[in-house]
Parts: sequence; structure tokens; C-alpha cells
Amino acid sequence: LQEFQMSKYGSVPSCPGCKKSVYPVEQVFAADRKPWHKKCINCQTEGCRNMMTTKDMHKHEGVNICNKCYADIYSPKNFLAEGEETAGDKRMRLAKEAEERDRRRKMGEE
Repeated sequence: LQEFQMSKYGSVPSCPGCKKSVYPVEQVFAADRKPWHKKCINCQTEGCRNMMTTKDMHKHEGVNICNKCYADIYSPKNFLAEGEETAGDKRMRLAKEAEERDRRRKMGEE
């Protein structure tokens, strides 16, 4: 059974993102089958367009953001000692080394 927040004047459900009425013409359904406005369902962090559900929506400085962006903003940062590298840096370094090995191997064959 779905529970919708109804407006006091009728049976129009309200958008979880902005709390305003969502009329059938402007609604988009999220993965949890709740109606949203088209502009409210996507994460509003610049560069991120993840679609949200009621469960993974967070408010930050007046905009709706997804769990991933929320974690990026509020999770503690890892501080590395001098000379250490992050997992992403290590993947990039290994990929470059493999690319360099392949290039040298091809140069030796020609």
C-alpha cells in the first residue's frame, strides 16, 4: 500500500522534493513509485544527475542532493602521509604503466 501526502483540497499528491502538489501532467515516478516533479527528481549538485527516491534525498543549502553527493560533502576526508596515494591514483598509475609497457613492446617489434 502506498502512502501519499495529500493536499488539503483534493487528491493531488505532493512532491517529496519541494512539498508542492504534483499534477499528472508534470509528474515523474521515482524507483519507489512516488510522484515527483521532473525538476525535483534529479540531484541538483552541479555535474551530478542521479535520480533520487524519498529515501536517499537530502537537503543541503536549499537544494535536493543524492546520497553520493551528501557523502562527498559530509564524510570525513582521508589524510594521506607524504608519498602515499589514493586508490584512484594507484589505478591511474598502474594503467599508465601498462600503457607504457605495451607501447615499448610494440616499438621493439617494429
